[in-house]
Amino acid sequence: MPYYARIGSLTGYPELVERLGGDPWDLLSQVCILPRQFTDPDLMIPYKQIAELLEMTATQLQLPYFGAQLGQEQGLATLGLIGAYIVQKPTLLQALECGAKYAQRHAQGVNLTLGAPSADQCELAVNLQINHHQQYTQICLLTLSLILSVLKDMLGAHWQPHHIGFKQHLPLAAKLALEQLLGCPVQGSCRKDSIVFNADILSQPPLQQANLLAEIVESQFQGFQLQQHVDYVVLTRHAINMLLPTGDCSKESIAKSLDLHPKKLERLLSEQHTSYRDLLEQVRKDVAQQVLTSQRPNLTNLALNLGYSEFSAFSRSFKSWFGMSPTHYLQTINNSKK
Repeated sequence: MPYYARIGSLTGYPELVERLGGDPWDLLSQVCILPRQFTDPDLMIPYKQIAELLEMTATQLQLPYFGAQLGQEQGLATLGLIGAYIVQKPTLLQALECGAKYAQRHAQGVNLTLGAPSADQCELAVNLQINHHQQYTQICLLTLSLILSVLKDMLGAHWQPHHIGFKQHLPLAAKLALEQLLGCPVQGSCRKDSIVFNADILSQPPLQQANLLAEIVESQFQGFQLQQHVDYVVLTRHAINMLLPTGDCSKESIAKSLDLHPKKLERLLSEQHTSYRDLLEQVRKDVAQQVLTSQRPNLTNLALNLGYSEFSAFSRSFKSWFGMSPTHYLQTINNSKK
């Protein structure tokens, strides 16, 4: 099946390639990624395009660990508003659990599993469906490097894991090069691609970054300035869209991701003649229509991803939006294409 990923996965790519002496826009054009697509970090593009771009870039620049270098340019802000949301969790464990739930929103076919290889250690394992045959080395390097950057954002720049493990065999020279680049021990020929760290950090609260939200807004919404006239309707719609599949899309969670008190969020929305509840319904309606028009989804899964606890509640909302059930809506679309 085809997988899609946010183009935000390539945050920092043009700047890094230019610093390394390459032409990023020529490389991007070779895999049919357009410059204007970078204006919307949440745009979903074929994951294969990103994987092939990274492999081609590594070859052209003669940098076998380019993916790991790109991951070191990224961090919590790369995840968009979900990054601002997970860092608000009381403990690192809860932040990682939320991040694992969100992973599919950043890149489809990415599964994160938190396990315990020993009594005092934890292992955050990464399984990339797109790399099932181990054909995309760079996407694996990027993913593990990004996760390392996110962990350092939440634990401090001087923190390092016990080691990072790669499934692939790493000759000594490769192992040393990656250790220098990532700043921590590296092991090859492991059972999983993973990051192993001391379990005691799971109870620590994530560090709060003063400028995180400003950085996210600047990259996600070009032209917005936190100190000036921010369109909180746009920001709130975006936050709802990002948090719906996590199952935690309450007004309180949305406000927290925007670094606002819930009452202040409602006041700001009221000044623009809307409310959290109105925007939640609008986003649900728009997403439902988009998904049903372009895909053939499992309706129960769609309902859950839209934040409904059961299909019947979704069906009632859908009828109020479109005057028919989602099942009837799908049949109408199918009949129109015959």
